[in-house]
Amino acid sequence: MPDPVPLTEVLISVQESSPEHRHLAPAVLGDNDLVLVPSPPRELLDPDRAFDVVTIPLPLDPGQLVERLRAKCANVMWVGERRDRPVAAMLKLDQPSRYSRTMGPFEGAALAAELARNEGDLWSALERLGTVRRGLREGPSAEVLGALPDVERAQRRVTYRDHEYPDAAEIGWSICRWLCICQPA
Repeated sequence: MPDPVPLTEVLISVQESSPEHRHLAPAVLGDNDLVLVPSPPRELLDPDRAFDVVTIPLPLDPGQLVERLRAKCANVMWVGERRDRPVAAMLKLDQPSRYSRTMGPFEGAALAAELARNEGDLWSALERLGTVRRGLREGPSAEVLGALPDVERAQRRVTYRDHEYPDAAEIGWSICRWLCICQPA
């Protein structure tokens, strides 16, 4: 396999856990095990619905791992009684991503002021603070989402090597050399 192309960005897509893997929402990694979903859609708030957090390294290449991670805990943040418009969901991942955070640092007071100014529009607040790049809220393009199945299939492909031996006893010794639990007595 050729060397992977240089990584330029990692996008986060929250997707249905179904064969279709429908994109539900863009998100950012706040840490390698914590995902911030600004303005999460209602579908994401259904406790009976399963979803994946998908890390998408760009440019897409079989040498850059696409991860499908599970969230073990979702904390949803609302303003008062406005349950029709959640500000954010924080998803704690079941296992950490291999990728580091995809958002820049910020000051709590500055974020609070921006959220107050933008009536709870977290994407706008993060963009204005320079914590995320403008346009990230659009999520992965249809072209990128469409290419994911082929890239993931290529990444799951196993490399096979045939090893021919003169007899079965030699296979036993070969297995012993591979496994540390074997004592070559």
